Amino acid sequence: MKQLKRFCYALAASALMALLGGGAASATELYAGGTTLPSGTTIGITQSPSASSLFTGTGSNTFFGTCPVTSMEGTTENASGAAIAVDLNSYVLSGCSWTTDGIAAGSLSITHIPGTDNGTVTGSGSLLTSFTTVTCRYGYGEGTHIGTLVGKTNINEHATIAVNTIINEQTPKSLICPDSLRWTTSFVVTAPTGLNVREN
Repeated sequence: MKQLKRFCYALAASALMALLGGGAASATELYAGGTTLPSGTTIGITQSPSASSLFTGTGSNTFFGTCPVTSMEGTTENASGAAIAVDLNSYVLSGCSWTTDGIAAGSLSITHIPGTDNGTVTGSGSLLTSFTTVTCRYGYGEGTHIGTLVGKTNINEHATIAVNTIINEQTPKSLICPDSLRWTTSFVVTAPTGLNVREN
């Protein structure tokens, strides 16, 4: 009887370990042309030709401004992992309805969405300033959801990123500036072409 109990305990323990992660953890990887992209790959992101970055106040949904040209460029920091980190070296906004400047590029993180060729894009560290009658500063902290990257497996097609996120006012704050803005736009991943997100 004791031997039977020990056997049952051991069997239960094995089952529990399997449930708690006895198998290998899955990892996110970026692909293009059927191959995994190595660390140091340049990622180029440009606003879709028919789109503009639209910023509206979240409190009363009032119009704040638009930027018809927005672009980002960075390099991947890893080839595989829970997420792919992209260190941004360029974050440009131009032609805006108010004077603006992206003074901190920050970084992006891309995580595979199971069952798709897509990824969730989050950001940290970016900061932009707008100058109207006062200076308003907006950005997002660690792990702020930016949008969804829709991957393309055809090497001649461009992945897209649909952006719909909240950016919050940063210090020093002004009573005139909205506490937060909703940022909506759509981007095209210009480099590399055929970019998609997979799970290894």
